[in-house]
Amino acid sequence: AWVAQQVGLHESPVVRAQQTWRGVTIAFALLLGALGAMYLWGLPALARGVTAMVPQRVDALIGQQALASLDQELLAPSRLAPAEQARLRAAFTQMVKHSHADDAPPWQLEFRRGHDSELGPNALALPGGTVVLRDERVGLMPGDTGALLGVLGHEFGHVRLRHGVRQLVQASAVGFAVSVAFGDYGTLVTTAPVVLATLGYSRAAEREADDESVRLMRAAGISPRVMVGFFEAMQRWRSAQQDKKGGPMGIAFSTHPATAERIDFFRNAAAN
Repeated sequence: AWVAQQVGLHESPVVRAQQTWRGVTIAFALLLGALGAMYLWGLPALARGVTAMVPQRVDALIGQQALASLDQELLAPSRLAPAEQARLRAAFTQMVKHSHADDAPPWQLEFRRGHDSELGPNALALPGGTVVLRDERVGLMPGDTGALLGVLGHEFGHVRLRHGVRQLVQASAVGFAVSVAFGDYGTLVTTAPVVLATLGYSRAAEREADDESVRLMRAAGISPRVMVGFFEAMQRWRSAQQDKKGGPMGIAFSTHPATAERIDFFRNAAAN
């Protein structure tokens, strides 16, 4: 007040806003809006741009190291007969050719079985084009080649869209931002936000891969409805696992969209 009276200087609007709850609340709301926009649109756009500049050989190197680590810790050689492996590999090759005759990225189909039953009867895609199909997935619905190809089409979507490298870029960006914001305040503080922030992107990637699965199945003349049967079988498997453990399985931080949501998606895709 004395400065204002003697010199004619007055506090700026920003300073005055900081001295009121209303101003602080508005600033906080704007900050949350800016962070939300960055999370929803800015970071994914940044990750796509960075991924486009990363050479494909980097994907292959990451994928090779990841597969070697999985083989050492979680996976074992497949017990499927070589003839069955060849049949499934040929069927998948034909499906990819129907949909991506000229623009299919490099890929290879590997067969493994799991050491740990909690991994679930599924498949996975690694950067660089490696798709791993587990024996447990083949045994979940014996003889249903259509559902197997639908699952492989989903994993091929991860390969084609380079989701693995995109996830790595996004996680690294979030981790960098968290380290700048919090510094060295402990592992929990710095790693938990990274995990929580990247889960949403994982779900988005799963939905994109489901779209690719539908595209491949349609090109191969397979009804997307076969995936409804797959997810229903997965639900039965999870229920059986819960009964064995005597309690619910943890799904709070699942990277996949809800099973009911995916069943509806494939059922609607089959109807349209």
